[in-house]
Amino acid sequence: MAPINNTTSDKSKRQRETFDFTGLILDYLTNWKWFVLSAIICCAFGYFYGAMKIPVYQMESMLYITSDQSSSLMAVSKSMPMFTMPNENDETELEIMKSRNSMVRIVDSLGLSYYYYEKGTLRDNPLYLNNPVVVSMPQDSLRTLKGSYDIKVKPLSDGNVEIKGTYAQKGALDVVELKHASLPCSFNLGGRELTVSRSPFGEPFDSEIIVNIVSPRERATQILDALRLEYIRKSEKIVHVQLNDEVERRAQDIIYGIVNVYNQDIIENQNKAAIQTEQFLLSRLVGITAELQDVENRLENYREQHGITNEALQNTIGVNLSYEYEQTLSGINGQLVMIEGLQNMINSATEYEALPMVGSEKSAVANLISVYNAKVNRFNRLKEGTTADNPMLAMLRQELARDKQAVAENLTMERNRIVEERNRIAGMASKNTGKLTNAPGVENAMQEILREQKVKAGIYTFLLERREEIALQKALAVNTVRLIDNPAQERKVSPHRFLIMVMALIFGLGIPALIIYLRRQMFARFADQNELEKMTEVPILGEICATKTGKENVLVVGKDLATPVAELFRLLRNNMSFAKGGQNNKVILVTSSISGEGKTFVAANLALTYALMGKRVCVVGMDLRRPMLAHDLGVSNRAGLTNYLSGHATDYTTLLQQSRDNENLFILPAGPVPPNPNELLMSDRMTEIIDLLRNDFDYVIIDSAPIGLVSDTLLILRQSDIQIYVTRANYTTRKGLKTLQDAVDLGKFTNVYIVINGVDIHSGAYNYRRYGHYGYGSRKAYGYGYASKK
Repeated sequence: MAPINNTTSDKSKRQRETFDFTGLILDYLTNWKWFVLSAIICCAFGYFYGAMKIPVYQMESMLYITSDQSSSLMAVSKSMPMFTMPNENDETELEIMKSRNSMVRIVDSLGLSYYYYEKGTLRDNPLYLNNPVVVSMPQDSLRTLKGSYDIKVKPLSDGNVEIKGTYAQKGALDVVELKHASLPCSFNLGGRELTVSRSPFGEPFDSEIIVNIVSPRERATQILDALRLEYIRKSEKIVHVQLNDEVERRAQDIIYGIVNVYNQDIIENQNKAAIQTEQFLLSRLVGITAELQDVENRLENYREQHGITNEALQNTIGVNLSYEYEQTLSGINGQLVMIEGLQNMINSATEYEALPMVGSEKSAVANLISVYNAKVNRFNRLKEGTTADNPMLAMLRQELARDKQAVAENLTMERNRIVEERNRIAGMASKNTGKLTNAPGVENAMQEILREQKVKAGIYTFLLERREEIALQKALAVNTVRLIDNPAQERKVSPHRFLIMVMALIFGLGIPALIIYLRRQMFARFADQNELEKMTEVPILGEICATKTGKENVLVVGKDLATPVAELFRLLRNNMSFAKGGQNNKVILVTSSISGEGKTFVAANLALTYALMGKRVCVVGMDLRRPMLAHDLGVSNRAGLTNYLSGHATDYTTLLQQSRDNENLFILPAGPVPPNPNELLMSDRMTEIIDLLRNDFDYVIIDSAPIGLVSDTLLILRQSDIQIYVTRANYTTRKGLKTLQDAVDLGKFTNVYIVINGVDIHSGAYNYRRYGHYGYGSRKAYGYGYASKK
């Protein structure tokens, strides 16, 4: 076997610091029981967690949105690009459909501010429309509610109930309890009056009922969080609806409510323009009626004054008036009246409002007003369901301003066109009635009054016809959204029992894995020689397996013993002969970083292995502050090394004690604990006794103090030939190895080697590293299979 050098040539420091993935895996395999236990516990928690969660189901439906625009809008959008049709596949409509204000109306209509639950063993069961009790409060108090109520109503055997209510708001908690109350009953909680009564339509009241109460706006927010609306792919009119809720029937009612509220809003918005036009027509009818009444009064007075009979009047009309021209002029004058009134309305309006319809439905102005009114409706609905900083509002404002200006300009052009048409018709009427200019003065004046009467009557008739058209338009308003697929339960969205169990298993396996990993990183320890080689440059002389020793004697080596630990000590003894210095290493110093690593155990058994070879060996206890050698080997510590170093004994041989286990093994105990161990170890008598022991024994093994705790050992390092630094598997830390490395770097150790104590040779990790695969145990290791002899 080649000599063991004190430097490492095949492993660099960079290699030692490389993460030991194999060691981590072997550590996991070694601690498999913790993985199993953790997985069982986490899976149990996952099972009960899934059983305690209230199931939430996903309801799905399909909506069909028809366009609320007329065909005239389509024609305008094609002929005049500046008037763009609203895209039916527009997220604006979806935002309006699921606006908070609309949802609040649904919550109010369905009473969803109150959620009822029946107390269960593992979880509470939600109730809807079948709750045995009803809790209520004034609507004004409910709308101003800032916190939440939890009311528990428990039936008693005597027919009364026990009520416990809590009100939580911004960290504050208000509680009220009624031990024996009869239904109905009222009580005050959180400054609001609540009433609990028996429901006439509920199920039998035989278990505790829990009622959760929040404001309609808060409940609307919760529902909107569980609601999803989106256009289906490649469609501009079909909307896919998804709603998650604990109760299937409640989710269906909410979806129906969305459709109904949206249709109501659409109909109201569609009728806004009609109502505005109707009001405008009524105001104009009042004025025209008064004017027509005044003309008729004048006509009646004129006839009485000049004695004109009805027959004369009819002859005058039949001969002198052209009804066709007069009727045409009346209609034209009516249109001018409406256009001028609409222009005044546009010029005086400060907000965007629906405009009355003027002209025929096929006219350009009517089409432009229809487009404008449609955008006003969209603007008003969006403004109610969103915030003021919504960019869609700003975009619609720009479009409305542009469209309003275009409507005003087209009204001006339409008015000019109508005025030209009226002048043309009036000229033709003048030619046909030119002959009346020579008529007598009475008939001429009569003709003027009749002409004025006809104009007023025509305008009046025109306004009445328009009013009837508006009334018909209001009556024919139809819904724009309808269900094409009734709400139906698709699947349960939570709790996902399988996913919960999978996550629980992952956590169950991950927790011990993380703990083991962090322990390896934060408290770096090693389990065997392979792991230790990656943590230090100091050469490793051998391993000692873990064993159970008696309290009276720590010796595990014997003449006829072939146990694994005995064989490992023999292997350590053989390796000592190949270390630097070889057979000349007579004084062997054994130390460690801290107590508990087994330096006394290693020193005593190593000494016995040399004694079994027939060598005279003396094991010296130089841990003067905590002398344990004598106690572990079963000898007296009343007198020992300290007596000689202090000068109280002149012949050290009188302090030696022969071991009962082997006649070649002698023990020089540390002796009584001195007050000045440092001074004794630095004295000349220390050098003197080491020289005497060299001459009288083949091997001298020194059990010294740990170098990580006191400096005593550093004082005698130079007097030893070889130093053995004992470490313990899964016990010695990186700090202990750093202590050794610092001492080596400073040159305090002259010939140091590491011995690993407490190695578990029966572990799977050890066998895998030693023999290449997991499961090849120490029983097949050479030399470990022999039966021990007593």
